[in-house]
Amino acid sequence: SIVERLERAGGWALVIAPTVALSSQHLENALPVLSKASELSPIVLSGQQIASKRPELWSGSQLVFATPQVVRNDVRKGVLSLEDCSLLVVDEAHHCTGEHAMAEVAEMYISQSDNPLILATTASPGSRREQVQEICRRLEIQKIHLRTRDDPMAVSYTHLRAHETRH
Repeated sequence: SIVERLERAGGWALVIAPTVALSSQHLENALPVLSKASELSPIVLSGQQIASKRPELWSGSQLVFATPQVVRNDVRKGVLSLEDCSLLVVDEAHHCTGEHAMAEVAEMYISQSDNPLILATTASPGSRREQVQEICRRLEIQKIHLRTRDDPMAVSYTHLRAHETRH
């Protein structure tokens, strides 16, 4: 878990998702299950916060949910260092290709963090082998945990998906 990683490795954790809405949803979903939520001071950061306010926001939390663009921009400006970030969670990891900000943030993290660990998640990794290989290369993925649509943990979600596509 995020809390266990921070207890073992120290530092802070960063969760990136492609939209502000998704970042906010992740924070809302994390709060009820996070032990020590108040100690971690979790926040959502995006371009909606004024750039001049962000340095204090970055330093005031051990668990930041953010859009990749704001992370990339603040690292480039020297406002943010990923040196002490001990966990990067990449949601919708299938975006980690080409010039996408998510791929660039992952590469910045790998090069800057003293103790990098990435957890990447996606429901749609892609059907082209080259795309999946690029995602694995960019994120330095060593282990893949795959759930098929018949897996008991995935059945309720695939049922919802099938229901949604019929409309």
